[in-house]
Amino acid sequence: MNTKTKIIYSTFFLFSFLCAIILFSCDLKDPTEGLQVRVKNIARTTTVRVEFIDSKTGKVIGSDVPYTINILFEGSNKTDIITTVNEPITTLSTNDGFVNFAIRDNISPSQNNPIEVLLVCKSDKYLSTSQRLLIASPGTHGFTITMVNLTQNQQADGIDTKEEKKGTSSSTTGTNQDIVVTSSDVTSESKATIKIPAGTILKDSKGNDLNGDVTTRITYFNPQSEQALTSFPGGFDVNTDGQGRGSFSTAGFVAIDISVNGNSVESFSGQNVNIQIDVPAGTYNPTTKTSVKPGDVIPLYSYDESNGQWKYDGDYIVKAQPNRSSKIGITIENLKHLSYWNLDWFSQGYCPTGKTIRIDGCFTSVFAVVYYVSAQGMENWAKSGWITASDPYMTFTYSNPTIKGRIKIFETSNYQNVTPLGVLNLDSFCGSETVSFPIVTSSGDSQVDVYVRGICPNGNVLDEGTLDVEIFKNGSWQLAGRVVDGYIKLCLVINQEYTFRVYYDGQYYEQKHTAHGSSEHVDITLGNDIDLCR
Repeated sequence: MNTKTKIIYSTFFLFSFLCAIILFSCDLKDPTEGLQVRVKNIARTTTVRVEFIDSKTGKVIGSDVPYTINILFEGSNKTDIITTVNEPITTLSTNDGFVNFAIRDNISPSQNNPIEVLLVCKSDKYLSTSQRLLIASPGTHGFTITMVNLTQNQQADGIDTKEEKKGTSSSTTGTNQDIVVTSSDVTSESKATIKIPAGTILKDSKGNDLNGDVTTRITYFNPQSEQALTSFPGGFDVNTDGQGRGSFSTAGFVAIDISVNGNSVESFSGQNVNIQIDVPAGTYNPTTKTSVKPGDVIPLYSYDESNGQWKYDGDYIVKAQPNRSSKIGITIENLKHLSYWNLDWFSQGYCPTGKTIRIDGCFTSVFAVVYYVSAQGMENWAKSGWITASDPYMTFTYSNPTIKGRIKIFETSNYQNVTPLGVLNLDSFCGSETVSFPIVTSSGDSQVDVYVRGICPNGNVLDEGTLDVEIFKNGSWQLAGRVVDGYIKLCLVINQEYTFRVYYDGQYYEQKHTAHGSSEHVDITLGNDIDLCR
């Protein structure tokens, strides 16, 4: 742990009284009595808070029942990740749905030189995924990662997972039977099916043949469902292997996981493993500028979770599905490895600078949802995340110059069927200008100057440097922003009680407080086990 410098501002005087040796006894007082030590927190240049959202409920994973999520850092800046107390890290874990970390202080991210970090996320209860974070400015940043619950009937609309324990595998004779598993979206009646012929050799990531019972899981994502799109790994601004940066427009995607006695299968040999993927009726084809029909060509991409890159795997012709009226799709034959498989039209290219959007209004934090908008006005979810009043800007990086956009602002990340606080249409995400985006929030909110201090049990006070603060509002913990030298401006409802919390060295510290006026002081009791309180 780094040694923190304690700055003593209080001045004290030691008074000695001349005692009469015979008539009086000496009264010597403790020289530190009444002394208050003010402690300066080491300011992190760039901090990051990530919350993990259940795709069905819209709630933070672990807010009701704890679930462990393990995170591995990858990406071009993975060696620049530190804890909020300046310790290098390569992994994190959470069971309450939040992780906090920082970027090395000697790095100042910018639009022309953004920080790029990939979070590889795994959980026994949720489908593994990864998410690429682009950070284009110093300060405090809030991100969300949506994950799919693997429990049957716990998937969001447009997502279906089917898992079956069927057959065995041998290193000499392969699978002992044909293995067929299908997942089907109830709304669109579209489905995805994997077929593993008898005799297929199943291998792990090192190429070793596997022996034992086979468990197969396939998850289908309907491209017309916004809840399904929010679970798209990596986001729709993509970095492809071989084609560079650009953006995707998906016709559907699947995730396939196979294990033998608990050991993950990565590849096959010996037989023709194939996947059939439906394309829902009415899916928009940006090449033909009309709905997908038999004879259309859709490129196929596979995803590498370890580096966040999509790899082009060829073009596929859409065909009518045998014995299925009005159903169309593609068949991937002779599959050699497992992955997220994505039917996608790729639009190559990006602008060197993107617009900066400034959210104007009285708010503490708001949830921004970004959509791509087709020439026909159709919305396609692209990305989402939190914006705080202390840093009310969102800057677009690596955006496609040919795509129109729409931004909607909400009070909560669980925004389905909720009226937005504001809507902004963009002809392009590209440009160097800053665009004002006024929003209308609750009329009961007022601007309040809030002075936040961390109080140690020994009386030390932390009210200098920087500290990220959260507030429980609208039913969830929201990132309120960065406290600088003890001060932050927030929008609060007068005479309403709030719970504030700060994060330090792996732990949250909470304090309830009722706002009474335009200036409030919130003292949060810290633990005596942290170095600033010793």
